[in-house]
Amino acid sequence: MTSDLGSYTLIHTLFYKFDEQLEELKKPKFTSLNYKKKFRFVNELLLKMIDESKKPSFLLAAILEFIERINLEKIFPEPYRFSHFEFWLNRFSDLSEERLHEVRSKIVGKSLPREAYQLFFPIGMNRTYFGSHFVAAHNSPDIDTTIASFWGWVDAFATKVGTGQHVWCLPGGPPDSHITLFFQKLFGNSFFAALARPTQALSLAAIDLMTQEDMIKCRGDQSTLDIDHGNYSRAVIYTDEEGYYLGDWRAADVEQVRQVTNLFKSLLHWFENNFHVELISLFSKRDLKADDLASLIEEIFGKSLDEMGPVAEFSKEQHTKYELFLDKILKLKPQSSINELLKRLAELGIDEAQQFGNEVRALKSSLFSKIGELNDSRPQIFGKIEKIIKILDSAIQKTRAFVERLDVTMRVKEDVLEIAPLVVHVRSDVEEIRSKMDNFSFLTVVIAEEKGKLHPVGIVRASDLRREVMGTVSLRDFSNFQEMKMASYLQVISVVDHHTVDLKTQAAPQMLIGDAQSCNVLVAEQTFKLNDQYSTGGMSLDEIEEQIKKLSSNDNSSTR
Repeated sequence: MTSDLGSYTLIHTLFYKFDEQLEELKKPKFTSLNYKKKFRFVNELLLKMIDESKKPSFLLAAILEFIERINLEKIFPEPYRFSHFEFWLNRFSDLSEERLHEVRSKIVGKSLPREAYQLFFPIGMNRTYFGSHFVAAHNSPDIDTTIASFWGWVDAFATKVGTGQHVWCLPGGPPDSHITLFFQKLFGNSFFAALARPTQALSLAAIDLMTQEDMIKCRGDQSTLDIDHGNYSRAVIYTDEEGYYLGDWRAADVEQVRQVTNLFKSLLHWFENNFHVELISLFSKRDLKADDLASLIEEIFGKSLDEMGPVAEFSKEQHTKYELFLDKILKLKPQSSINELLKRLAELGIDEAQQFGNEVRALKSSLFSKIGELNDSRPQIFGKIEKIIKILDSAIQKTRAFVERLDVTMRVKEDVLEIAPLVVHVRSDVEEIRSKMDNFSFLTVVIAEEKGKLHPVGIVRASDLRREVMGTVSLRDFSNFQEMKMASYLQVISVVDHHTVDLKTQAAPQMLIGDAQSCNVLVAEQTFKLNDQYSTGGMSLDEIEEQIKKLSSNDNSSTR
């Protein structure tokens, strides 16, 4: 006895121990987390439940039920959608392509070789298109375009047409018909809200263009001398200890910042040389007295920073930057003395600076008698001088290293050069990104979290903004540009339609056009081909073996 297709009922099942898994989200170890860690926890939990589901699986309904419960619990400040999970899956799961294919297959309920989907998409030779892929229904969607576009999204998501997200576009939202209730009965009440995008026009945002390739996160204690921009190809993001965004350290920043820090370094170099000369000259005197040493110490340590040799040679612009560096970075003034500089360096963790001053002042008591006469022990004299010179050298090397720290160079960039951080958010559109990009090679993409903190999730490269095609589109139940507006940088690569074609594209799309009452007749014909080729037809292994035996028997009898 045969049954009609309509007599079968899809069962809306939940994940194994679904409620028990959700209880994890009510415990303090989850509720105490920040947004970033909550986002990772929820997506890792969902992936874990997908992995634990037995094959064969069709988990879309279970995932949408999970999403609905997440939103009811108000886990995030904004609604959680299926696109959030795909975003995390693509960018942060660190799964191999094989594992990603397995996860996608369990979600859509079928595991096919990627080349099989060439029936619908031009993905021959394992081609994957740059950016996000949209599967669009026509405006004022009816039953035909709603079903065809949804199933087109299923196929696009399963085969991973693009490098970005796969978006089901249902302009204006679901149709006002029984089909809406039918979908909700199959997949839950949150089906359209969690899965479909009701936009009337197709365009890209930063989330569709971003990448993490050659993106490096560095903390403030790292030396900029150790950061390699890789011939301008790497994007260096400055973050705090928790990974939150603080700024960008671009290849172009290196020279600009170094022009400022070199001004201060020239003072250090001058002071070191001048001190050596003054000290050696002092001890070269025939009748050296303790008072002579005291006078030199007072002169050296009492000298103002503005009196140091190189300052007189600074240009007006250099002098302005030098003063800003002293003020913003060292909290000193040009009139501050060398002694104040040493004290400030010691406060910044360079202990040798204070030690140097102490050792110089101690020369009077260690090398001179109570009446001010110099000790005639040459080993002792030169031993003291050698120690002081080594301490000074160490102090200057550590000061130079301090100036090269990323947190210091970033302060120079922002406070001295007044170059403010510039970011785009995941929802920033292409026009905003282009207006901010200017001459930069990249912009950092961030997600705003509580207390104004920004979490860097990727970068948009200027070279990608110059692409002629930045995303792709599949049309279902229409093939013209009148029923769906789309940005000029999007390219139609796939069409299934049973109407008149009026379409101009830059490259030949994969088109399935037929004289049929419904677009879904065409979709179903191709889908059944795939099912027949790769499925078991609902038979058990024993039944398949029996069919093979019968076929073999028929073949043998026909040859006799």
